[in-house]
Amino acid sequence: MQYAWGETGATGYRYTLGLSLLDLGSLNFSQGGREYLFANDGPVLLLDEDYSFSGIDSVDIVLTRLSQDVNGTDDAQVGNAFSMALPATISAQFLYRPLPDIQLGVVYRGNFPGTDGPLSHGDYLTATAHYSRWWYGGGLTVGYHDWRQFNVGFQIRLGPVYLGTDQLIGSVLPTRELDSGSFYFGLRLHDFTQGRKSGAGRSGGGRKKGSKQVGCYQF
Repeated sequence: MQYAWGETGATGYRYTLGLSLLDLGSLNFSQGGREYLFANDGPVLLLDEDYSFSGIDSVDIVLTRLSQDVNGTDDAQVGNAFSMALPATISAQFLYRPLPDIQLGVVYRGNFPGTDGPLSHGDYLTATAHYSRWWYGGGLTVGYHDWRQFNVGFQIRLGPVYLGTDQLIGSVLPTRELDSGSFYFGLRLHDFTQGRKSGAGRSGGGRKKGSKQVGCYQF
């Protein structure tokens, strides 16, 4: 859901407010799935040599050993199917366009209340600054993940080609300690001969008098 207001007289609006719900639902493992329950009242000693994996067949051996150590029985299986909730999250965005070619934004993404489960995206706060013209553009992002990990990213675009990284330090700039890195590349194609006159129309092979080309690369 998105609401925009404050026309700038050019492409886009001055203010944009958005709210999104992501990953609602669950994963159901009903074919070949197994559910185990391990419960104990006191401390349990687990030895490394008893829990070595040498292939898919060793999984049953390890589970049997774990059941003996924790439950005191050979079989801790309680079902042949199970479900796992998706990491439901809520995302809130606010964008501000001080000038037609410049857009600033703040995005927060966090766990949806009441949907705690084994999977989670974590909390993420991002601030962005983006400059875009017809054939080129670029931007910077500053992110804070789970209130403990800070990263800087950047994006550049030339016509339909864009590339960037969410981890500028480590992926492009050197660092002594690298936790992770990322890099992405994209190609976005449009019919850039299309024009607009009084809300509709095509320009054929160029720009008609009194019309302007659709800002299809302004995103």
